[in-house]
Amino acid sequence: MPSARSTMQRPNTLLLLFTLFIVSVSHAQDNSPFSRYGLGDRVPQENIVNRGMGGISAAYYDYQSVNFINPASIGNLSSTIFDIGGEIGLRTLKSNNSPQKYTSTNTNISYVQLGLNLGSRKMAAKKMGLGMALGLRPLTQVGYKINENRRLPGIDSVSTLYEGSGGMNLASLSAGFRIKNFSIGFTAGYAFGNKNTSTQLSFKNDTVAYFASNSISQTDFGGLSLTAGMQYEFPVQSGKIKLGVYGSLPQSIKAKRSTLDETFFTSVTGGTVNIDSVDFKSGERGKIKYPSTLGAGFTYTDSSSHWTFGADFETTNWGDYRIFNETDNLQN
Repeated sequence: MPSARSTMQRPNTLLLLFTLFIVSVSHAQDNSPFSRYGLGDRVPQENIVNRGMGGISAAYYDYQSVNFINPASIGNLSSTIFDIGGEIGLRTLKSNNSPQKYTSTNTNISYVQLGLNLGSRKMAAKKMGLGMALGLRPLTQVGYKINENRRLPGIDSVSTLYEGSGGMNLASLSAGFRIKNFSIGFTAGYAFGNKNTSTQLSFKNDTVAYFASNSISQTDFGGLSLTAGMQYEFPVQSGKIKLGVYGSLPQSIKAKRSTLDETFFTSVTGGTVNIDSVDFKSGERGKIKYPSTLGAGFTYTDSSSHWTFGADFETTNWGDYRIFNETDNLQN
């Protein structure tokens, strides 16, 4: 009975952590006006170990952490690893038209990773390794609420409220294989999420009553992704040098979008009352073209004092980004 109870507790624990991750991501508020564009603000992609080294990931591996940037590192896992990361971010927004500042705190789960060493003793004796990792993490976040007030000739003033929520997450399966000093790995993933935006426009005038307008857009999306990587290490006189490279293919993500343009007025109780739907489109299907990424880097580890330094380079062809066959609109 103890073993049966333990077996049941493990799935329940994983289910609880998965639920906490989804709840954390769904309630995370980025509070960034820049998350309005594209699929949102990109969140830091590295685990806590890589972040502590300035983001170095391409050539980095160790035996007790899951480096999910370069899947080639998975082949060096020496045991079963469960890794969960969280973060607290502080953001301050300041307008050029006002001396006031707005400070917000963002707390959410950064990633949940499970790494498994699948190698045997015979493989270890031949300096070979085999590993696998399962993971779930956010890639982008959308979260903002901004109110802009402007004065217009003949109307008095206009108030515009911009709101947005959502983001993109990645569920992934990685495998890495090591032969002596050379490692290769692959990550297959499913990127999914949503982006919801609204723009409310209200005119304020003492003598003339104007109806307010609201433009709403809701987009749900999901698609497969593939990342591959390689690592190679060799000794030098005073230590060890590791080289790494990784890249992801362009993604064609299926998307479904609904848009609504409506007029409304605000009741005495503060609620909104719909007047007329000017334009409504439901379930418009299309594609999101997410660009490819290429990264490379190196690390040097001193054999006597065990310190490490390195550098990474990464490039993404953001000019290739398209949503429903259109470039992203950078205008209000």
